[in-house]
Amino acid sequence: MRSGSRGTGRFQYLKSAHLAFQPQEFRWQTAITRVALATVAFIATSSYLSAQPAITVRDSIVLQESGDDYLVLPAGPVPDGSGGYLVADHGQAGLFHYSGNGSLIRRYGREGEGPGEWREAHVTLPWGNEHVMVLSWNPYAIQLFRRSDGLFVERHPLNTPIESVLSDSEGLWLSGAHHGTSSAIRRLRLGEPEARPVLRLPDEYAAGGPVGGIFPEMPFAMWADTLLAGFAPLPYLIVADTTGRELDRFEIPAARRKGGTADPAAAIDEVLTGGRAYSEVFGLFSVIQGVHRRPDGTTVVVHFDMGTEVIPVSTVGLWVSVIDESRESACVDAAIPLEPDSRPAIGFERDLVLVLEGVLRQGDAVTVVRRIEVDVDGCDWMPISR
Repeated sequence: MRSGSRGTGRFQYLKSAHLAFQPQEFRWQTAITRVALATVAFIATSSYLSAQPAITVRDSIVLQESGDDYLVLPAGPVPDGSGGYLVADHGQAGLFHYSGNGSLIRRYGREGEGPGEWREAHVTLPWGNEHVMVLSWNPYAIQLFRRSDGLFVERHPLNTPIESVLSDSEGLWLSGAHHGTSSAIRRLRLGEPEARPVLRLPDEYAAGGPVGGIFPEMPFAMWADTLLAGFAPLPYLIVADTTGRELDRFEIPAARRKGGTADPAAAIDEVLTGGRAYSEVFGLFSVIQGVHRRPDGTTVVVHFDMGTEVIPVSTVGLWVSVIDESRESACVDAAIPLEPDSRPAIGFERDLVLVLEGVLRQGDAVTVVRRIEVDVDGCDWMPISR
């Protein structure tokens, strides 16, 4: 068991969140059996569901934690470019750097408001070969650290929280609802006073509306001069060039996940004005949480189906779909089995999907990163709708 009051508290949090855990082998067998039974029942009316993407767990990495260095509400793992992983934490001041075998290399940052300090972090990425970057909340800022010894280097203020980030040789691409400029994706070069708007917000994210206020996540992928962006509760994705000119929008068919609606704001308002529990809002739709362009030109899109019972809301379904290179068809809705009451976080590494999840093993709470292959050989491809 972990020592120290902070570690013990974190264990109690996970213990209460995962009351139904069983031994790992039983859990996987049960989850796979349930998925298989559900698939059989659905195939009775939808025969094309017999050939979804094939999900294979290549390996699992247990992240080293202690009473002083532990994860509370971790974000998705980000490859560091050297075989390890960076993990930011929503629940505390800390950016955690792990080796490829899960050993803790270093923890960056501390709680406070000064240089190299924050209360919580949401997004991280490697910055060249010598630095790591964290985009912190409270305060909103880009914080840069040296890899070699963990020393703070510099801080650049931000005027809004960031949900997703990609980098290139000239700077950063940032996403997240920014109603002040009506932008979804923005461009920033370090040292500039403010990010430049690129892709405008969809109409459903109008200022003051319930969609952008509740679902600010806008995962996106970028290659050459093309952007592909998803919007958490909306059923469609947008293709644009890097000047922000919209080129296309399309929907991925829903076969087993909940799917969405053309008017999510109306559905949300019905819950909020009808005296129902606020948590029910998160269970209305399948929520896009990840978009990733693979080396072969296909695109992986990850949807979450959320529970509706209590806060914090757990994930009851994690679905992976693959879009073909032409964006004309998709192989949809392969289920990744989850622990009961799971709150997973996802990332990507070349052609792999990374799933970070808290589990109980031998009576202790641990955090595991599963590296998952998604194979589309033999898929039944479904046409994409526009």
